[in-house]
Amino acid sequence: KSVSKENVELDEDIFALESAVVERQRLCELQGAGGAQPRTGKSGGKGSSMKMMVTHRKLLDLAKAQTREIELMREELVRLRARTFPSFAQLSEQTRSAQDSGFG
Repeated sequence: KSVSKENVELDEDIFALESAVVERQRLCELQGAGGAQPRTGKSGGKGSSMKMMVTHRKLLDLAKAQTREIELMREELVRLRARTFPSFAQLSEQTRSAQDSGFG
């Protein structure tokens, strides 16, 4: 019962992290679209364009880190589900070896 509860919690964490990644990607897209307009309109835009590039880079790095974290959590979820899933492969091997020794 605790393993299924843990699986549910991990599913919720994955959903929350995926939502955060999507939200940050939207922010990056909005800043990219909004960032092109002020650069052409202002003459002293070197400092602001550099600041926007740094912000954009930080957001991209954050999105990549969260994507990696989501992948790791998915792998952990698969591993935990596999651990709770009954393994009939071992059982069938034991049955076959018992049958082989009985016929020998």
